[in-house]
Amino acid sequence: FLTGLALAFILVAALPTMFPPLWDPDFGPTDPQAMLDFELAGIALGTTSTGDFLPSTVEVPPGPQESLIASYRGGGPVDKVNRATLPRGTTVEIVAHGPTYDRFRVRSAKKFILRLYTFYFPGWRALVDGEEVPIELGRPEGFITVPVPPGEHEVLVVLGMTPVRRTATLISALALVLLAALLLLDRLPWHSAGRPAAGERPDGERRPRSGQPAPAFLLLVPLLFWFLKVGLVDPRDDWFRITSPPGEVVVAQHRVEATFGGEIALLGYDLPVTSVRAGETLPITLYWQALRPPSANYQVFVHLVQPTYRLWGQSDKLNPGDFPTTRWPTDRYVWDDHRVPVLPGTPPGTYRVAVGLYLLAEGTRLPLLDEAGQPVADLFLLPTPVQVERGRPPDPARLEMDERLEMIYGEQVTLLGYRVPYRQLGPGDRLYVTLFWRAEVDGPAPFRMRLQVADAEGKVLQEAERGPTEGFYPPDRWRRGEIVRDQSVSPVGSDLPPGRYGLQLIVEAGGRPSEPIPLGALEIEGR
Repeated sequence: FLTGLALAFILVAALPTMFPPLWDPDFGPTDPQAMLDFELAGIALGTTSTGDFLPSTVEVPPGPQESLIASYRGGGPVDKVNRATLPRGTTVEIVAHGPTYDRFRVRSAKKFILRLYTFYFPGWRALVDGEEVPIELGRPEGFITVPVPPGEHEVLVVLGMTPVRRTATLISALALVLLAALLLLDRLPWHSAGRPAAGERPDGERRPRSGQPAPAFLLLVPLLFWFLKVGLVDPRDDWFRITSPPGEVVVAQHRVEATFGGEIALLGYDLPVTSVRAGETLPITLYWQALRPPSANYQVFVHLVQPTYRLWGQSDKLNPGDFPTTRWPTDRYVWDDHRVPVLPGTPPGTYRVAVGLYLLAEGTRLPLLDEAGQPVADLFLLPTPVQVERGRPPDPARLEMDERLEMIYGEQVTLLGYRVPYRQLGPGDRLYVTLFWRAEVDGPAPFRMRLQVADAEGKVLQEAERGPTEGFYPPDRWRRGEIVRDQSVSPVGSDLPPGRYGLQLIVEAGGRPSEPIPLGALEIEGR
Protein backbone atom coordinates (compact mmCIF):
# COMPACT_ATOMS: atom_id res chain seq x y z
CA PHE A 1 0.00 0.00 0.00
CA LEU A 2 2.78 2.43 0.90
CA THR A 3 4.51 1.78 -2.43
CA GLY A 4 1.32 2.51 -4.32
CA LEU A 5 0.69 5.62 -2.23
CA ALA A 6 4.21 6.91 -2.97
CA LEU A 7 3.70 6.29 -6.69
CA ALA A 8 0.38 8.15 -6.62
CA PHE A 9 2.00 11.08 -4.79
CA ILE A 10 4.75 11.36 -7.43
CA LEU A 11 2.22 11.35 -10.27
CA VAL A 12 -0.06 13.94 -8.67
CA ALA A 13 2.91 16.19 -7.81
CA ALA A 14 3.90 16.12 -11.50
CA LEU A 15 0.49 17.37 -12.67
CA PRO A 16 1.47 21.08 -12.91
CA THR A 17 4.31 20.21 -15.30
CA MET A 18 1.88 18.53 -17.68
CA PHE A 19 0.25 21.80 -18.69
CA PRO A 20 2.78 23.93 -20.59
CA PRO A 21 1.71 27.23 -22.21
CA LEU A 22 -0.50 26.71 -25.24
CA TRP A 23 1.53 27.98 -28.20
CA ASP A 24 0.34 27.12 -31.65
CA PRO A 25 2.70 24.69 -33.44
CA ASP A 26 3.10 26.99 -36.44
CA PHE A 27 6.76 26.37 -37.20
CA GLY A 28 5.96 24.15 -40.17
CA PRO A 29 7.75 20.98 -41.25
CA THR A 30 11.15 20.05 -39.85
CA ASP A 31 12.73 18.38 -42.88
CA PRO A 32 16.17 19.66 -44.08
CA GLN A 33 14.60 21.80 -46.81
CA ALA A 34 12.27 23.52 -44.33
CA MET A 35 15.09 24.09 -41.84
CA LEU A 36 17.20 25.62 -44.60
CA ASP A 37 14.39 28.00 -45.56
CA PHE A 38 13.90 28.85 -41.88
CA GLU A 39 17.54 29.90 -41.52
CA LEU A 40 17.59 31.82 -44.80
CA ALA A 41 14.57 33.82 -43.61
CA GLY A 42 16.86 35.36 -41.00
CA ILE A 43 14.86 34.09 -38.03
CA ALA A 44 17.54 31.85 -36.57
CA LEU A 45 21.11 30.74 -37.10
CA GLY A 46 21.41 27.04 -36.41
CA THR A 47 19.28 26.29 -33.36
CA THR A 48 18.96 29.81 -31.95
CA SER A 49 18.39 33.33 -33.17
CA THR A 50 21.71 34.60 -31.86
CA GLY A 51 24.18 31.96 -33.04
CA ASP A 52 24.89 30.75 -29.50
CA PHE A 53 26.19 27.40 -30.73
CA LEU A 54 28.68 28.73 -33.24
CA PRO A 55 32.24 27.80 -32.26
CA SER A 56 34.23 30.44 -30.42
CA THR A 57 36.68 30.60 -33.34
CA VAL A 58 34.05 32.27 -35.55
CA GLU A 59 35.04 35.93 -35.60
CA VAL A 60 32.51 36.93 -38.28
CA PRO A 61 29.44 34.74 -38.94
CA PRO A 62 29.48 33.89 -42.66
CA GLY A 63 26.59 34.65 -44.96
CA PRO A 64 24.69 32.10 -47.08
CA GLN A 65 26.89 30.16 -49.52
CA GLU A 66 25.01 29.73 -52.80
CA SER A 67 26.84 26.57 -53.93
CA LEU A 68 26.16 24.86 -50.60
CA ILE A 69 22.50 25.88 -50.67
CA ALA A 70 22.14 24.58 -54.22
CA SER A 71 23.56 21.19 -53.22
CA TYR A 72 21.06 20.93 -50.36
CA ARG A 73 18.17 21.81 -52.66
CA GLY A 74 19.37 19.52 -55.45
CA GLY A 75 18.89 16.36 -53.45
CA GLY A 76 22.35 15.02 -54.32
CA PRO A 77 25.43 14.80 -52.12
CA VAL A 78 26.02 17.89 -50.02
CA ASP A 79 28.91 19.84 -51.51
CA LYS A 80 30.87 21.64 -48.79
CA VAL A 81 33.82 22.57 -51.00
CA ASN A 82 34.55 26.25 -51.58
CA ARG A 83 35.07 25.74 -55.31
CA ALA A 84 35.66 29.41 -56.01
CA THR A 85 39.06 29.10 -54.29
CA LEU A 86 40.25 25.99 -56.17
CA PRO A 87 43.30 26.51 -58.43
CA ARG A 88 42.70 26.29 -62.16
CA GLY A 89 42.63 22.69 -63.35
CA THR A 90 41.99 21.27 -59.86
CA THR A 91 39.09 18.84 -59.46
CA VAL A 92 37.45 17.73 -56.21
CA GLU A 93 35.02 14.81 -56.43
CA ILE A 94 32.64 14.01 -53.57
CA VAL A 95 33.07 10.35 -52.64
CA ALA A 96 30.91 10.27 -49.49
CA HIS A 97 29.24 12.71 -47.13
CA GLY A 98 27.75 12.37 -43.66
CA PRO A 99 26.98 14.58 -40.68
CA THR A 100 30.42 13.89 -39.17
CA TYR A 101 32.60 13.21 -42.20
CA ASP A 102 33.38 14.14 -45.82
CA ARG A 103 35.48 12.08 -48.24
CA PHE A 104 36.86 13.59 -51.45
CA ARG A 105 38.99 12.48 -54.41
CA VAL A 106 41.30 15.37 -55.32
CA ARG A 107 43.42 15.95 -58.43
CA SER A 108 45.70 18.97 -58.63
CA ALA A 109 48.90 19.91 -60.42
CA LYS A 110 50.18 21.90 -57.47
CA LYS A 111 49.86 22.19 -53.72
CA PHE A 112 46.78 24.10 -52.56
CA ILE A 113 44.50 24.73 -49.58
CA LEU A 114 41.19 22.85 -49.67
CA ARG A 115 38.60 25.11 -48.06
CA LEU A 116 35.39 23.60 -46.71
CA TYR A 117 32.14 25.16 -45.55
CA THR A 118 32.41 23.29 -42.25
CA PHE A 119 32.93 24.99 -38.91
CA TYR A 120 35.90 23.74 -36.93
CA PHE A 121 35.11 22.17 -33.57
CA PRO A 122 37.56 20.26 -31.34
CA GLY A 123 37.81 16.70 -32.62
CA TRP A 124 37.82 17.36 -36.38
CA ARG A 125 40.70 15.54 -38.12
CA ALA A 126 41.96 15.63 -41.70
CA LEU A 127 43.67 12.70 -43.44
CA VAL A 128 45.29 12.71 -46.87
CA ASP A 129 45.73 9.16 -48.19
CA GLY A 130 45.33 7.91 -44.63
CA GLU A 131 48.02 10.19 -43.21
CA GLU A 132 46.83 12.85 -40.76
CA VAL A 133 47.61 16.45 -41.70
CA PRO A 134 47.06 19.56 -39.57
CA ILE A 135 43.80 21.43 -40.01
CA GLU A 136 44.24 25.14 -40.57
CA LEU A 137 41.55 27.51 -39.31
CA GLY A 138 40.05 29.72 -41.99
CA ARG A 139 39.57 33.20 -40.59
CA PRO A 140 37.41 35.07 -39.89
CA GLU A 141 34.60 32.55 -40.56
CA GLY A 142 36.14 29.67 -38.58
CA PHE A 143 35.89 27.17 -41.47
CA ILE A 144 38.09 24.08 -41.86
CA THR A 145 40.94 24.28 -44.38
CA VAL A 146 43.23 21.38 -45.33
CA PRO A 147 46.63 21.57 -47.08
CA VAL A 148 46.72 19.14 -50.03
CA PRO A 149 49.94 18.23 -51.92
CA PRO A 150 50.05 18.02 -55.74
CA GLY A 151 48.81 14.86 -57.44
CA GLU A 152 45.80 12.61 -56.93
CA HIS A 153 44.77 11.99 -53.34
CA GLU A 154 41.90 10.87 -51.16
CA VAL A 155 41.03 13.42 -48.48
CA LEU A 156 38.97 12.46 -45.43
CA VAL A 157 37.70 15.03 -42.94
CA VAL A 158 36.08 13.36 -39.94
CA LEU A 159 34.87 14.36 -36.49
CA GLY A 160 36.70 12.17 -33.99
CA MET A 161 37.06 11.85 -30.26
CA THR A 162 38.49 14.37 -27.81
CA PRO A 163 39.75 13.72 -24.26
CA VAL A 164 36.45 14.99 -22.86
CA ARG A 165 34.38 12.74 -25.14
CA ARG A 166 36.60 9.73 -24.39
CA THR A 167 36.22 10.31 -20.65
CA ALA A 168 32.43 10.68 -20.94
CA THR A 169 32.19 7.52 -23.07
CA LEU A 170 34.33 5.60 -20.59
CA ILE A 171 32.16 6.72 -17.66
CA SER A 172 29.00 5.63 -19.51
CA ALA A 173 30.53 2.25 -20.41
CA LEU A 174 31.67 1.62 -16.84
CA ALA A 175 28.22 2.52 -15.53
CA LEU A 176 26.59 0.02 -17.91
CA VAL A 177 29.05 -2.71 -16.91
CA LEU A 178 28.45 -1.99 -13.22
CA LEU A 179 24.68 -2.09 -13.69
CA ALA A 180 24.88 -5.40 -15.57
CA ALA A 181 27.17 -6.84 -12.89
CA LEU A 182 24.78 -5.87 -10.09
CA LEU A 183 21.83 -7.42 -11.90
CA LEU A 184 23.79 -10.61 -12.60
CA LEU A 185 25.13 -10.77 -9.05
CA ASP A 186 21.64 -10.56 -7.60
CA ARG A 187 20.50 -13.57 -9.66
CA LEU A 188 23.41 -15.91 -8.91
CA PRO A 189 22.40 -18.90 -6.70
CA TRP A 190 25.34 -18.51 -4.32
CA HIS A 191 24.41 -14.85 -3.75
CA SER A 192 20.84 -15.66 -2.74
CA ALA A 193 21.72 -18.75 -0.67
CA GLY A 194 20.75 -18.37 2.93
CA ARG A 195 18.37 -15.49 2.28
CA PRO A 196 14.71 -15.90 3.23
CA ALA A 197 12.44 -16.71 0.33
CA ALA A 198 9.93 -14.14 -0.85
CA GLY A 199 7.19 -13.81 1.71
CA GLU A 200 9.18 -15.71 4.38
CA ARG A 201 10.63 -14.29 7.60
CA PRO A 202 14.14 -15.18 8.83
CA ASP A 203 12.66 -17.62 11.39
CA GLY A 204 11.06 -19.61 8.57
CA GLU A 205 7.48 -18.48 9.13
CA ARG A 206 5.48 -17.02 6.27
CA ARG A 207 5.08 -13.23 6.19
CA PRO A 208 1.56 -11.90 5.67
CA ARG A 209 1.07 -10.95 2.03
CA SER A 210 -0.89 -7.81 2.90
CA GLY A 211 2.35 -5.79 3.17
CA GLN A 212 3.41 -6.57 -0.41
CA PRO A 213 1.46 -4.76 -3.11
CA ALA A 214 0.68 -7.01 -6.02
CA PRO A 215 1.90 -5.93 -9.48
CA ALA A 216 -1.73 -5.55 -10.55
CA PHE A 217 -2.28 -3.01 -7.79
CA LEU A 218 0.75 -0.98 -8.86
CA LEU A 219 -0.53 -0.96 -12.44
CA LEU A 220 -3.91 0.23 -11.20
CA VAL A 221 -2.39 3.43 -9.73
CA PRO A 222 -1.19 4.97 -13.06
CA LEU A 223 -4.39 3.78 -14.74
CA LEU A 224 -6.51 5.63 -12.19
CA PHE A 225 -4.22 8.64 -12.54
CA TRP A 226 -4.76 8.66 -16.32
CA PHE A 227 -8.55 8.65 -15.89
CA LEU A 228 -8.24 11.42 -13.28
CA LYS A 229 -6.16 13.63 -15.58
CA VAL A 230 -8.12 13.08 -18.80
CA GLY A 231 -11.59 13.00 -17.29
CA LEU A 232 -11.38 15.51 -14.46
CA VAL A 233 -8.35 17.79 -14.77
CA ASP A 234 -7.95 18.35 -18.53
CA PRO A 235 -11.44 19.83 -19.07
CA ARG A 236 -10.72 22.47 -16.40
CA ASP A 237 -8.72 25.39 -17.73
CA ASP A 238 -8.24 27.05 -14.35
CA TRP A 239 -6.72 24.35 -12.14
CA PHE A 240 -3.12 24.19 -13.31
CA ARG A 241 -3.18 26.95 -15.92
CA ILE A 242 -4.16 30.60 -15.62
CA THR A 243 -5.71 32.14 -18.72
CA SER A 244 -5.55 35.93 -18.86
CA PRO A 245 -8.14 37.99 -20.76
CA PRO A 246 -6.90 39.63 -23.99
CA GLY A 247 -4.54 42.51 -23.29
CA GLU A 248 -4.06 41.59 -19.62
CA VAL A 249 -1.66 39.56 -17.49
CA VAL A 250 -3.50 38.25 -14.46
CA VAL A 251 -0.33 36.96 -12.79
CA ALA A 252 1.58 40.26 -13.09
CA GLN A 253 2.45 41.86 -9.76
CA HIS A 254 2.01 45.34 -11.28
CA ARG A 255 -0.09 46.14 -14.35
CA VAL A 256 0.84 48.96 -16.71
CA GLU A 257 0.00 50.12 -20.21
CA ALA A 258 2.95 51.23 -22.31
CA THR A 259 2.94 51.04 -26.10
CA PHE A 260 6.16 51.05 -28.11
CA GLY A 261 5.98 52.05 -31.76
CA GLY A 262 2.42 50.79 -32.07
CA GLU A 263 3.84 47.26 -32.33
CA ILE A 264 4.56 45.98 -28.82
CA ALA A 265 2.93 46.76 -25.48
CA LEU A 266 4.25 46.32 -21.95
CA LEU A 267 1.33 44.90 -19.98
CA GLY A 268 2.90 44.49 -16.55
CA TYR A 269 5.92 43.57 -14.51
CA ASP A 270 7.06 41.72 -11.40
CA LEU A 271 9.42 43.40 -8.97
CA PRO A 272 9.70 40.88 -6.13
CA VAL A 273 12.11 43.07 -4.14
CA THR A 274 12.24 46.86 -4.00
CA SER A 275 15.39 47.14 -1.90
CA VAL A 276 18.80 45.91 -3.03
CA ARG A 277 22.39 46.47 -1.94
CA ALA A 278 25.03 47.92 -4.23
CA GLY A 279 26.87 45.08 -5.95
CA GLU A 280 23.89 42.71 -5.75
CA THR A 281 21.29 41.74 -8.36
CA LEU A 282 17.77 43.09 -8.85
CA PRO A 283 15.28 40.56 -10.34
CA ILE A 284 12.62 41.92 -12.71
CA THR A 285 10.11 40.17 -14.96
CA LEU A 286 8.42 42.02 -17.82
CA TYR A 287 5.25 40.96 -19.64
CA TRP A 288 5.06 41.94 -23.32
CA GLN A 289 2.49 41.45 -26.04
CA ALA A 290 2.69 42.06 -29.78
CA LEU A 291 -0.15 44.35 -30.87
CA ARG A 292 0.51 43.42 -34.49
CA PRO A 293 3.21 41.30 -36.14
CA PRO A 294 6.45 43.18 -35.30
CA SER A 295 8.37 44.44 -38.30
CA ALA A 296 11.81 43.57 -36.85
CA ASN A 297 13.57 41.56 -34.17
CA TYR A 298 13.84 44.11 -31.39
CA GLN A 299 16.24 44.07 -28.46
CA VAL A 300 15.23 44.96 -24.90
CA PHE A 301 16.95 46.95 -22.18
CA VAL A 302 16.26 47.21 -18.46
CA HIS A 303 18.20 50.02 -16.77
CA LEU A 304 18.50 51.14 -13.17
CA VAL A 305 18.70 54.93 -13.45
CA GLN A 306 18.95 58.10 -11.36
CA PRO A 307 18.30 60.39 -13.17
CA THR A 308 17.22 58.80 -16.45
CA TYR A 309 20.51 59.45 -18.28
CA ARG A 310 22.73 57.96 -15.57
CA LEU A 311 23.06 54.21 -15.62
CA TRP A 312 23.63 52.27 -12.38
CA GLY A 313 22.81 48.77 -13.60
CA GLN A 314 21.50 47.16 -16.76
CA SER A 315 20.25 43.99 -18.39
CA ASP A 316 20.05 43.78 -22.19
CA LYS A 317 18.78 40.91 -24.32
CA LEU A 318 18.94 40.33 -28.04
CA ASN A 319 15.48 38.76 -27.81
CA PRO A 320 12.90 39.77 -25.19
CA GLY A 321 11.74 36.60 -23.50
CA ASP A 322 14.54 34.78 -25.37
CA PHE A 323 12.25 34.59 -28.41
CA PRO A 324 12.59 36.72 -31.60
CA THR A 325 9.87 39.36 -31.67
CA THR A 326 9.03 38.62 -35.33
CA ARG A 327 7.81 35.21 -34.13
CA TRP A 328 5.55 36.55 -31.39
CA PRO A 329 1.84 35.75 -31.75
CA THR A 330 -0.62 38.56 -31.17
CA ASP A 331 -2.88 36.56 -28.85
CA ARG A 332 -0.24 35.57 -26.26
CA TYR A 333 1.91 37.52 -23.85
CA VAL A 334 5.65 36.92 -23.47
CA TRP A 335 7.36 36.44 -20.12
CA ASP A 336 10.70 38.30 -20.13
CA ASP A 337 12.91 37.58 -17.10
CA HIS A 338 15.84 39.86 -16.17
CA ARG A 339 18.43 40.08 -13.42
CA VAL A 340 19.92 43.56 -13.20
CA PRO A 341 23.35 43.73 -11.52
CA VAL A 342 23.65 46.93 -9.48
CA LEU A 343 27.07 48.49 -10.02
CA PRO A 344 29.45 48.17 -7.04
CA GLY A 345 29.80 51.47 -5.21
CA THR A 346 26.38 52.76 -6.31
CA PRO A 347 25.40 55.50 -3.82
CA PRO A 348 22.50 54.64 -1.48
CA GLY A 349 19.23 56.28 -2.47
CA THR A 350 16.03 55.97 -4.47
CA TYR A 351 16.28 54.85 -8.09
CA ARG A 352 13.94 54.04 -10.96
CA VAL A 353 13.82 51.22 -13.50
CA ALA A 354 13.67 52.22 -17.18
CA VAL A 355 12.70 49.72 -19.88
CA GLY A 356 12.51 49.94 -23.64
CA LEU A 357 13.06 48.30 -27.01
CA TYR A 358 15.70 49.08 -29.60
CA LEU A 359 17.45 47.92 -32.77
CA LEU A 360 21.08 47.15 -32.04
CA ALA A 361 22.18 47.22 -35.69
CA GLU A 362 20.71 50.70 -36.26
CA GLY A 363 21.30 52.20 -32.82
CA THR A 364 17.70 53.42 -32.57
CA ARG A 365 15.01 52.95 -29.94
CA LEU A 366 11.37 52.15 -30.50
CA PRO A 367 9.44 55.25 -29.36
CA LEU A 368 7.03 55.19 -26.44
CA LEU A 369 3.62 56.44 -27.60
CA ASP A 370 0.94 58.31 -25.69
CA GLU A 371 -2.80 57.60 -25.89
CA ALA A 372 -3.02 59.66 -29.08
CA GLY A 373 -0.28 57.57 -30.70
CA GLN A 374 2.33 60.35 -30.55
CA PRO A 375 5.96 59.69 -29.51
CA VAL A 376 6.68 61.03 -26.03
CA ALA A 377 9.91 59.25 -25.01
CA ASP A 378 12.24 56.39 -25.90
CA LEU A 379 11.85 54.55 -22.58
CA PHE A 380 9.24 53.77 -19.93
CA LEU A 381 9.86 54.31 -16.22
CA LEU A 382 8.29 51.63 -14.06
CA PRO A 383 6.14 53.31 -11.38
CA THR A 384 7.70 51.34 -8.51
CA PRO A 385 10.85 52.97 -7.06
CA VAL A 386 13.85 50.88 -6.00
CA GLN A 387 15.85 51.63 -2.88
CA VAL A 388 19.58 50.93 -3.15
CA GLU A 389 21.26 50.31 0.20
CA ARG A 390 24.92 50.60 1.10
CA GLY A 391 26.78 47.47 -0.01
CA ARG A 392 30.02 45.82 0.96
CA PRO A 393 33.03 47.87 -0.26
CA PRO A 394 34.17 46.34 -3.56
CA ASP A 395 37.73 45.38 -4.41
CA PRO A 396 39.20 48.46 -6.18
CA ALA A 397 41.01 46.15 -8.62
CA ARG A 398 37.61 45.02 -9.98
CA LEU A 399 36.12 48.46 -10.62
CA GLU A 400 37.19 48.66 -14.31
CA MET A 401 38.99 51.97 -13.91
CA ASP A 402 40.93 53.48 -16.80
CA GLU A 403 43.70 54.41 -14.38
CA ARG A 404 44.36 53.82 -10.69
CA LEU A 405 45.31 57.07 -8.92
CA GLU A 406 45.16 56.61 -5.10
CA MET A 407 45.27 60.38 -4.40
CA ILE A 408 44.26 61.41 -0.86
CA TYR A 409 42.79 64.84 -0.07
CA GLY A 410 42.69 66.41 3.37
CA GLU A 411 43.37 63.00 4.96
CA GLN A 412 39.63 62.38 4.55
CA VAL A 413 38.91 61.08 1.01
CA THR A 414 40.96 59.20 -1.57
CA LEU A 415 40.44 59.42 -5.32
CA LEU A 416 40.98 55.78 -6.29
CA GLY A 417 40.72 56.31 -10.04
CA TYR A 418 38.46 57.21 -12.92
CA ARG A 419 36.76 55.89 -16.02
CA VAL A 420 35.81 57.70 -19.24
CA PRO A 421 33.85 55.21 -21.39
CA TYR A 422 33.52 57.37 -24.52
CA ARG A 423 36.40 59.49 -25.75
CA GLN A 424 35.29 60.18 -29.33
CA LEU A 425 32.53 62.76 -29.14
CA GLY A 426 30.86 65.43 -31.21
CA PRO A 427 29.58 68.89 -30.26
CA GLY A 428 26.49 68.52 -28.08
CA ASP A 429 27.26 64.91 -27.11
CA ARG A 430 27.32 63.92 -23.45
CA LEU A 431 30.67 63.47 -21.74
CA TYR A 432 30.45 60.67 -19.17
CA VAL A 433 33.07 60.55 -16.40
CA THR A 434 33.02 58.22 -13.39
CA LEU A 435 35.19 58.92 -10.35
CA PHE A 436 35.76 56.41 -7.57
CA TRP A 437 36.14 57.78 -4.03
CA ARG A 438 36.98 56.07 -0.76
CA ALA A 439 36.12 57.66 2.58
CA GLU A 440 39.04 57.55 5.02
CA VAL A 441 36.90 58.85 7.93
CA ASP A 442 33.22 58.86 8.83
CA GLY A 443 31.48 61.88 7.29
CA PRO A 444 34.30 63.59 5.34
CA ALA A 445 34.15 67.36 4.99
CA PRO A 446 32.45 68.70 1.86
CA PHE A 447 34.62 69.28 -1.19
CA ARG A 448 34.12 70.30 -4.80
CA MET A 449 35.56 69.44 -8.21
CA ARG A 450 36.11 71.09 -11.55
CA LEU A 451 36.12 68.96 -14.71
CA GLN A 452 37.93 70.78 -17.50
CA VAL A 453 38.53 70.36 -21.23
CA ALA A 454 41.80 72.00 -22.31
CA ASP A 455 43.60 72.43 -25.62
CA ALA A 456 47.18 71.40 -26.40
CA GLU A 457 48.56 74.59 -24.77
CA GLY A 458 46.65 73.92 -21.54
CA LYS A 459 44.05 76.62 -22.10
CA VAL A 460 40.75 75.65 -20.47
CA LEU A 461 37.95 75.78 -23.06
CA GLN A 462 35.17 74.16 -21.04
CA GLU A 463 34.62 73.65 -17.32
CA ALA A 464 31.93 72.06 -15.16
CA GLU A 465 31.99 72.54 -11.37
CA ARG A 466 30.09 70.34 -8.96
CA GLY A 467 30.16 68.45 -5.68
CA PRO A 468 30.52 64.66 -5.38
CA THR A 469 27.39 62.85 -6.65
CA GLU A 470 25.97 66.36 -7.21
CA GLY A 471 24.48 66.26 -3.72
CA PHE A 472 22.58 62.99 -4.24
CA TYR A 473 24.74 61.27 -1.62
CA PRO A 474 26.79 64.01 0.13
CA PRO A 475 30.13 63.17 1.82
CA ASP A 476 28.81 63.78 5.35
CA ARG A 477 26.84 60.52 4.95
CA TRP A 478 29.84 58.46 3.85
CA ARG A 479 31.33 55.90 6.20
CA ARG A 480 34.98 55.11 6.72
CA GLY A 481 36.18 52.58 4.12
CA GLU A 482 33.11 53.07 1.91
CA ILE A 483 33.74 53.30 -1.85
CA VAL A 484 31.43 55.65 -3.73
CA ARG A 485 30.88 55.59 -7.49
CA ASP A 486 30.50 59.22 -8.61
CA GLN A 487 29.08 59.69 -12.11
CA SER A 488 29.03 63.01 -13.91
CA VAL A 489 27.45 63.89 -17.23
CA SER A 490 28.12 67.17 -19.02
CA PRO A 491 27.46 68.23 -22.62
CA VAL A 492 30.30 68.93 -25.00
CA GLY A 493 30.20 72.58 -26.03
CA SER A 494 28.89 73.21 -29.52
CA ASP A 495 31.63 75.81 -30.05
CA LEU A 496 34.49 73.33 -29.62
CA PRO A 497 36.19 72.85 -32.99
CA PRO A 498 37.18 69.32 -34.07
CA GLY A 499 40.50 68.18 -32.65
CA ARG A 500 42.28 66.47 -29.80
CA TYR A 501 41.83 67.84 -26.28
CA GLY A 502 42.93 66.99 -22.77
CA LEU A 503 40.50 66.13 -19.98
CA GLN A 504 41.57 67.10 -16.47
CA LEU A 505 40.19 67.30 -12.94
CA ILE A 506 40.82 69.76 -10.11
CA VAL A 507 39.76 68.80 -6.58
CA GLU A 508 39.11 71.56 -4.02
CA ALA A 509 39.33 70.16 -0.50
CA GLY A 510 39.81 72.35 2.56
CA GLY A 511 39.59 75.47 0.40
CA ARG A 512 42.72 74.60 -1.59
CA PRO A 513 42.56 73.50 -5.25
CA SER A 514 44.76 70.63 -6.35
CA GLU A 515 47.01 70.55 -9.35
CA PRO A 516 45.17 69.48 -12.54
CA ILE A 517 44.86 65.69 -12.67
CA PRO A 518 45.03 64.42 -16.29
CA LEU A 519 42.20 62.05 -17.21
CA GLY A 520 43.34 61.25 -20.74
CA ALA A 521 42.54 62.67 -24.16
CA LEU A 522 39.27 63.44 -25.94
CA GLU A 523 38.67 63.42 -29.69
CA ILE A 524 36.08 65.98 -30.75
CA GLU A 525 34.71 65.19 -34.20
CA GLY A 526 32.94 67.59 -36.53
CA ARG A 527 29.29 67.33 -37.44
